[in-house]
Amino acid sequence: MPKRRRAYLEIGLSFEEMVDQIQDNSDVVHVKTKPYCHPARGEPRTARQIVFRVRIGNQASDLLYNSRDGLRGRYWQSPEHGFVATHHLIRSLTPALLSFSERNPPKPEKEVHGMTIGHIRWSLAAPSAKVWPRERDSNDNSLLEADALQITRWITNEGRAEHNQGMWRQTPMGDELEIKGGLLGIDGTEYLPEGKRSRSWQIHEFGYT
Repeated sequence: MPKRRRAYLEIGLSFEEMVDQIQDNSDVVHVKTKPYCHPARGEPRTARQIVFRVRIGNQASDLLYNSRDGLRGRYWQSPEHGFVATHHLIRSLTPALLSFSERNPPKPEKEVHGMTIGHIRWSLAAPSAKVWPRERDSNDNSLLEADALQITRWITNEGRAEHNQGMWRQTPMGDELEIKGGLLGIDGTEYLPEGKRSRSWQIHEFGYT
């Protein structure tokens, strides 16, 4: 790994310090309302979620994803540490996200219902809301590349992953985060796809989900 990259990854920033820097040096660049693409039988197709893109810079993205106490580092510590860290980051960005939404009301995809500022706030506060580096650009090209990190648990466990085996070896090349709120029905009920119900545990065990 290049010396410059190793230097900043090993500088020892805490997760909270990374979040403070992101909060001070980020720009919300896009928002949309996304439909519930694969509802289970009996679940409403009208459920939808808010999705933001936030530009934080390449180094901040690398730190958040790959440093010892970054977001994946917190999930490595335990599923609970990762869950708490995720929601700490979302809460820190929520004022900027809501402000951006007021200036740029999100257009719903396809035929889903729109979301008011109240709906957006609920979606961001939902337990299933999540943060992850942006994985594909606007032309659907991958923003991931093979990395040199060696994580013993994820090497050992990757053959047991039901989905995306070995994907922990990929690292983001882009400079944006995606903030995805929880899926909400029209009545405010939160819906969670079955494959995402153990998301925190999956990241802890496999480094990916």
